[in-house]
Amino acid sequence: MKIDSDKKCIVTSSVEESFEAASLLANFVREYDSFVLSGELGAGKTHFAKGFAAALGISEPVSSPTFSLANVYTSGRLELIHFDLYRLNEASELDDIDFYSLTESGAVCLIEWGEKFIDEMPNDYIHIIIKKGEGETERIICFEAHGTRSQELIEELFSGN
Repeated sequence: MKIDSDKKCIVTSSVEESFEAASLLANFVREYDSFVLSGELGAGKTHFAKGFAAALGISEPVSSPTFSLANVYTSGRLELIHFDLYRLNEASELDDIDFYSLTESGAVCLIEWGEKFIDEMPNDYIHIIIKKGEGETERIICFEAHGTRSQELIEELFSGN
C-alpha cells in the first residue's frame, strides 16, 4: 500500500490492502460521519465497505445493498448504514428509502453511487473516489473533503504519512 499525503490518495495492490485502507479510515470515524463512494462498476466500492465495516467491529456479513438500497448494521462500535443508490433515477426517490432521516440518525453512512445525487448528500461528507489502476487488483483511492469535519478526518487519516 502506498500513501500519497499530498494528493490525499492511497494506492493498493490487492483486495486485502483495500480492506486495510478502509480500516485506516474507520479508525477515525464517529457518529454522523458520511462517505460517498464513487467508482465504476467493479472498482471495489463494496470491498471498501466490507473492510470499513470490519474495522468498526461489524460481525454481520456485509454485502452490496443493490436491491435493498440500504443495509443497517448495528453490531459494531458505531451503527453503519450502507446505501447503494445505483438503481435510483431521481432525487425524489431518496424520500422513498427514508434517506434523509437515516443520514441524520447519528449512524455512520457509506453511500455508494451518491455522486448521482450530490446536491442531496449530507452537508459534511468525504467523497471517496476509487479507480482501477494498473493490473487486475490495483486501486487508487482518493479522498475529497466536503465540510469542516470531513477535512479534519482526512487530515487525521493522512497525518504522519
